[in-house]
Amino acid sequence: MITTGLTHWRTLNRGVSWQSFNVPIPPTFGMNALGYNARRWDWIIYTGIKCEDQEGTNRQFCTEEVSSPAIAHQRTGLASSGVAPPS
Repeated sequence: MITTGLTHWRTLNRGVSWQSFNVPIPPTFGMNALGYNARRWDWIIYTGIKCEDQEGTNRQFCTEEVSSPAIAHQRTGLASSGVAPPS
């Protein structure tokens, strides 16, 4: 489950239990925020968006950043948090 913040949720057993994972930047809105690795089913590939103010203007410059699968795996772990995601 993708939220608009920095904490998201995943399930490995069709919703019986959920694991939260935190990311450093909010999810992208231009493409799918989550991807999966066919060979490593427990890895999540996360795409977020990072924006910086343009000096001297009212504009922001935004870039999409993709986490490496290994980093995403370390962030999510496999232990159940025992908590349901927010509804």
